[in-house]
Amino acid sequence: MSFPNYRSDTGGQSTGSVSPRPTIYTARLDFPCMENVLASVAVVVVVGLFASALYWMTVGDYTAAGLSFLSASIVIYYRENRLVAN
Repeated sequence: MSFPNYRSDTGGQSTGSVSPRPTIYTARLDFPCMENVLASVAVVVVVGLFASALYWMTVGDYTAAGLSFLSASIVIYYRENRLVAN
């Protein structure tokens, strides 16, 4: 029985072309939303303000909840008009 590209006088080493090493895919953190860091931070702030507003509503402090919602809307307005490129 004969195997292609195999030489018995070389100790079993292949004489043919060597197959390439397998490609190892690694995770790459490439988020398109992270192009503008300040705009991304503004989104995190808005989510935090909404969460705090919901908390203040559950405990019954509607003034603090209203101020949190107002602050969130101001941050959204600032983000859309100043931080995000058109």
